[in-house]
Amino acid sequence: MTEQSLDLTKWIEEGTIQWQTTDSKIFNLEIGKCLPQGFESHCKIFYPFEQKKSHDQSIALIEENEKNSEFIKWKKIADEHDLVFHNQLSLKTYKTRLEKKLKDEGIEFPKDGSFNASLFDQLLSILKAKRPFENLYIYQKLPHSIWKNKERDILYLSSWIETMEYFNEGFTGYVFPEDKSWIVFADINFPFALVGGGKEIIEAIVSSELEAIECSENTRVDEYSDEINLVSEVKPSFFSRRKMKVG
Repeated sequence: MTEQSLDLTKWIEEGTIQWQTTDSKIFNLEIGKCLPQGFESHCKIFYPFEQKKSHDQSIALIEENEKNSEFIKWKKIADEHDLVFHNQLSLKTYKTRLEKKLKDEGIEFPKDGSFNASLFDQLLSILKAKRPFENLYIYQKLPHSIWKNKERDILYLSSWIETMEYFNEGFTGYVFPEDKSWIVFADINFPFALVGGGKEIIEAIVSSELEAIECSENTRVDEYSDEINLVSEVKPSFFSRRKMKVG
């Protein structure tokens, strides 16, 4: 793994808006403001909910050296609780309508800000199968780089193995190959990762075991993005508020 010049990230900086991670709580934030423009297709990969095993199951799993919980997909919970599953579904929907019920069932909410390492590895396998690569760029801007004890923007060129070692506890930031044929982005306030790439690449991700849904550059990613299941909760966006007349 070698550090690279930040000049190699200009295509990202020039293709996205300058925004703070806290904007996801307020603004009408869209994928096209988080990923460089020009990709044919996009998708969200949802971070799964988790449910702890029962006590008896836990003992068996410990003996087998397996995980003491299982992943649960957003769509499964949505279908069971009469929610519409769509590409602007937000975690706020689940917290507003189902938080107590899910907690009573022992279901833990996805953790914002870090793409589970094993699922991230699955994604890289899919991407490599569709568009072979030798090395990857890891681009972390503040505050993402703070997770790695860096107080500045950093860019590394690394192998797949080095990338997984670097993100052994979860991925946040940007990752892209040398030919820039796709890009993955995970933000510390998002309960999902964003991917931009060719249609064939996105279709492969959406049809995989990962829970992914196809999107466009205009698909919202902010906290209040779900205008179907939480109509009463929708807040005016930053951009719409700027157009409001005072007095």
